[in-house]
Amino acid sequence: MDTKLHEIFEKLLQFNQTDQLQTQQAQLEALLNQIKDEMQILTQDTHFGKDQHYLQQFQRIADAKRRLDLVNAKMLKIQSRVDLIEKRFIKLSQ
Repeated sequence: MDTKLHEIFEKLLQFNQTDQLQTQQAQLEALLNQIKDEMQILTQDTHFGKDQHYLQQFQRIADAKRRLDLVNAKMLKIQSRVDLIEKRFIKLSQ
């Protein structure tokens, strides 16, 4: 039992002494930097930039349509109120 524990602790010490974790961390960091650089290149690419521009324009159009729909709904409410007032006025004037 003691020899097995001793072996386990030896392996843990050897693992901690190796730079494997630091190497993996450095590789991961390099990969993340590479991905970041490629994304910057993509955003500067004309096709991707045009797509972004078109997406922004579509978003603006969708926002304007939503606002227009809200205004139309409010106008319909106002028109229905005006119609009720006209009906009441006609009844009172008769």
